[in-house]
Amino acid sequence: MVKGYLAFMDHSITEQLTGCPAAWHTTAIALSEGGEVSGLAQAIYPAQPRLRKWSAGRGAGKRRYRAAFSQELARQLPSAKVFLLVTSATEATIIQTRDQLFRELAIADVSQEHPRPGANPMLRVGPFIQRQSGADHYFELPLNRALMVVWVAHFVARMHRMFGLQLQGAQPEPVVVDWFFYHDKFAGDSPDASPAMSFFQTLVSGNISNGNVRSGFFVESDTVQADLLADNVAGLFNRLRETGAEDPDLSSLLGSGRVYYEACSPAA
Repeated sequence: MVKGYLAFMDHSITEQLTGCPAAWHTTAIALSEGGEVSGLAQAIYPAQPRLRKWSAGRGAGKRRYRAAFSQELARQLPSAKVFLLVTSATEATIIQTRDQLFRELAIADVSQEHPRPGANPMLRVGPFIQRQSGADHYFELPLNRALMVVWVAHFVARMHRMFGLQLQGAQPEPVVVDWFFYHDKFAGDSPDASPAMSFFQTLVSGNISNGNVRSGFFVESDTVQADLLADNVAGLFNRLRETGAEDPDLSSLLGSGRVYYEACSPAA
């Protein structure tokens, strides 16, 4: 049995490390079997203007928008047939877990860091074998971008495996899970060259079984409502981590049965 899903992913504060160990980063995936993610976005804001970027606006208007989004998401999600998969971590955590993630993604023995005067070190990973030509291929990215790609790919691969196990349940035949994945460009990528997305796709594909994750990015980001929903979810959870504020809507979200959420901070 094959189960197919549309997935939309976004990040807050950004897809690369900023150099601030205490900074929180959140990745959010909105997942559904059909157009339910877009339907949820429309249900939250049924009239114009619809969803906008979480970071947009200022002052009281921004606060009203964010409060309204949080309340409506908690109200609409339980009946929306949409799953939210969210992870938050500080930059210190992402850096501290680097060796573990490299081992679990099977790139520990093929990764080399190269310093650059006055710039972020480069991470070179490979060789991988190009399917068409059979030639060796290496991925080279600035370390602050590469570590975020590794962190996100590890999360996506884990969530795909978890989803497959839950769907398998007591099914007598194997369940194959296909995710059609849409997201904004990774930092540094462009329509002409997307090494970070190719690295992400390679890491995820090499670490899942019984299914596929097929990813593509939006040439123009934050114009599709389903993409903006993922942006707002990432922003909401990241703000809660940054401020430490208690939010009654978060309890409703986590109790809906539609949200998987994990948060990681550095070991003492």
